[in-house]
Amino acid sequence: MLTFKIASLLSQPDGVQEKYELDESLSFVDDPRILPTARITVSVLLMNLTHEVNVQLKDIMFEIEMVCDRCLRHFKQQIHIPLAEREFITDLDPSDISEDEDIFLVDMRTRTIDITEMLRQEILLHFPSKAVCLDGCKGFCSQCGVDLNERACDCKQDGQMKPLKFLRKLLDM
Repeated sequence: MLTFKIASLLSQPDGVQEKYELDESLSFVDDPRILPTARITVSVLLMNLTHEVNVQLKDIMFEIEMVCDRCLRHFKQQIHIPLAEREFITDLDPSDISEDEDIFLVDMRTRTIDITEMLRQEILLHFPSKAVCLDGCKGFCSQCGVDLNERACDCKQDGQMKPLKFLRKLLDM
């Protein structure tokens, strides 16, 4: 967990800031989609505001292991997130929050902020929409299943995937 003690920050006037540089080994055991393969580095800026603490994460750098959507090979992907920002509320009763609200709270008993969930959400937001190991990954042959990155197959390829080509025969009936 990435927890910061903020008791001294909360006793300061609005606008007071604290800065941290993190270089952490991190795992998200509750989320198997995120498999960091290297340490995560991030600059953290905490700012005291009225009824909340502003948290800014700058220059988040990490590497994760992914599976290629085309050929199913495991590969490592570098991800850089320039900026992430959230407000952690200091004076809200947790029972007043509905389940569909995405609100971050300061733990007022211990006077701490845990940024683990904030970081997990930002990582998921910056996942590539299509994970491919290489720009030119050819994937598998749609007919025989051979990995086209390793060898060519003897299937008749016209360069286009036509998964619904059998519908034309049905329409001609």
